[in-house]
Parts: sequence; C-alpha cells; structure tokens
Amino acid sequence: MSSLLLLRIIPFIGSGISLILAIIFSALVTKKSRGSRRMEEISNAIFVGSRAYLNQQAKIMLIFFAVLVALLGIMVKFGYLYFASIPAFATGMGFSILIGYVGMWISTTSNARVTHAAKEKGLGEAMNIAITAASASGLLLAVVVLFYTAFWFNILFWWYGRGGVSQIETLHNVVNISVTFVIGASFAAFFMRTGGGIFTKAADMGADYVGKVESGLKEDDYRNPA
Repeated sequence: MSSLLLLRIIPFIGSGISLILAIIFSALVTKKSRGSRRMEEISNAIFVGSRAYLNQQAKIMLIFFAVLVALLGIMVKFGYLYFASIPAFATGMGFSILIGYVGMWISTTSNARVTHAAKEKGLGEAMNIAITAASASGLLLAVVVLFYTAFWFNILFWWYGRGGVSQIETLHNVVNISVTFVIGASFAAFFMRTGGGIFTKAADMGADYVGKVESGLKEDDYRNPA
C-alpha cells in the first residue's frame, strides 16, 4: 500500500473512532440526572434562547453567503478559481454552522447536570461531567473535519487525476480547492464567535441591570450571579 493511499484512508478511520467515542461520551452525559424541575426549566430556557440566537444568525449569514458565492462565481468565470471551489466553500460553511448547533446542544444539555452534580456529589463529579461533555463536542468537531476533508480530497483527487495527470499537478489542484473549504468554515466560525460575544455581553449587562434595579444590588455584589 502506497503512503499516499494510506494517508487517504487514515482520516476515515480516525473520524470513525472519534464518532464512536463522541456517542459514548454523549450517552454518559445524558444518563446523568438533570436535577430538580426548576433546574430543567432554566436549562430548557437557555437552550431555547441559544437556539433562537443561532437561527437568527444563520439567516444573516445566508445574506453574506450569497454575496460571497457571487464573488466566487465571478472569479470562476475569469479563471481564477475552479468551479468546485463554490460547493467546497458552501459545504465548509454549512458544516461549521452544524458544529455550532451541536456544540450548543451539548452545552445546554450538560449545564443542569453539572449544577446538580456539584450540589449533590461535589465538584469532582461536576468536573467529570463537564469534561465529558466538552470531549464529546470536541470529538464531533474532529469527526466533521476529518471525514469532510478526506471525502473531498479523495473525490477531487480522483476527478483531477484522470487522463494521466501527474500526482503533483493533481495535488496542486486539490489543495487550491480545499482552501475555499477552510475559508467557508472559518467565515462561519468567525461570524458565530463575534456575534456570540456581542450576544453574551448583552445578556451579561441585562442580568446585571436586573440585579441593580429589581433587587437593589450593588455593582459587584456577590449575591448577583451575573
């Protein structure tokens, strides 16, 4: 087996192992108790609010996506890019958004469980649940990155390697197209990170004002969790 063929297969194996571990870790987290009914209500409210934020941000990103696809189309028409760069950009952005939703679900699913564990069993158990949930999210990211990159690489390597084209030229074409996938994924991640920071700061300030106005608490009063 050639080294290049081995490199084309290994990412699929890695993504499969990561997926199995992510499913196991997610199951370990969801088996834990969510605590009291009040904890569940608060956790559900956080989930609904986070989902509404991501839905709204996805709508705004679609506008920028349309503009960028139009620009990429112009570059393709004038020969600066390959046509495959457009679906690579689109799917890179789509998978990045998907990971955002999955990470949000894992975070909001585990928060009440971590709180309940800290209350009933101590910080050690709470830390274990938090790390397990974070590991599941990180492994799912690895699954998407490894599988998607390997999938596109193999398809493009086969497509551009037809007709006796040298491996060097084929790899050159594949790498050029793969860059647009990275751009799409990075664009969505940057958008969500920037918007998420603004959203978080607004929520923090709102909670701070509630403590001041409704409860009469001072700026840094320890009784205000915000």
